[in-house]
Amino acid sequence: MLGTSIFSFAGNTQTVGDTSKPVLIHITETKKIDDLKVLVVLDGKIAGTMGEIKNIETIVPIEKIESVNVLKDTAAIKKYGDKGKWGVIEIISTGTFKITDVSLKKVQEDTDKVFEKVEIEASFPGGDATWRRYLERSLNGTVGSNNGAPIGLYTTVVQFMVDKEGNISEVKPLTNHGYGMEAEVVRVLIKGPKWTPAVQGGRMVKAYRKQPVTFLVQDENIEIVSEKLYVFSTGVSNLVSIKVFKVKDEDLDVSISQGTIERKGGGDYEVKVNERGKAIITIRNNKNNKLLGAVYYRVN
Repeated sequence: MLGTSIFSFAGNTQTVGDTSKPVLIHITETKKIDDLKVLVVLDGKIAGTMGEIKNIETIVPIEKIESVNVLKDTAAIKKYGDKGKWGVIEIISTGTFKITDVSLKKVQEDTDKVFEKVEIEASFPGGDATWRRYLERSLNGTVGSNNGAPIGLYTTVVQFMVDKEGNISEVKPLTNHGYGMEAEVVRVLIKGPKWTPAVQGGRMVKAYRKQPVTFLVQDENIEIVSEKLYVFSTGVSNLVSIKVFKVKDEDLDVSISQGTIERKGGGDYEVKVNERGKAIITIRNNKNNKLLGAVYYRVN
């Protein structure tokens, strides 16, 4: 058998010119996720990131801001280390404020909570095109055929959690096709780079992500044609054409794991299935009872 696989933000802070006047700093209209990572420092103490705070008035009233300073690049990293690599907003208030605002308590709750549904899902850095290239480079697309999987299209789904820093954990398959396919996706995810975190309410949050990866298992000696690629429907007649290299149609013994399959001649068959789930077509040579192959169909 031959197997192949199918695979289905840097912001710039701006220096405030006149720091003697109160300035309202917010990210309500921010579209770039890296802007959410900008560090906010109030009266010499780290208050959090812009993604956590969302609006500076959350921690200090606008009329109580005395001055604002924005650090970028080397200056930010030199003063605040790795935490400042996305930029730093330093705020000096007219008096020392304790960061005990009720809304910050909500921020902390969101920081600890793991979301099932979010406004913006966690994503592979660089987007779908980069994700596809990463899979093509890193994933063994022949793992299914190497382990004896029947011909067919297998969509695996793996769930994992992405934290606010983009780290992946709690990786587990939600499908169970087997033949090493789910395990291969898990392996590739674990060894891969950090992801771009999910966003909820303008803040980066921990969230679960479900990632499908589809494997196509083929056999160069068997040609399968049907109206829907490797998909049958219940309650209707499904037509499928089966041709085996160097074996005559009349010498084929074709059976199905559920429902019925009827020979119509010329390599054409009519399939009726009763239950949703899956159906396996088995192909043998009736002259020597030799197994020639099997085909996996998803049943809708």
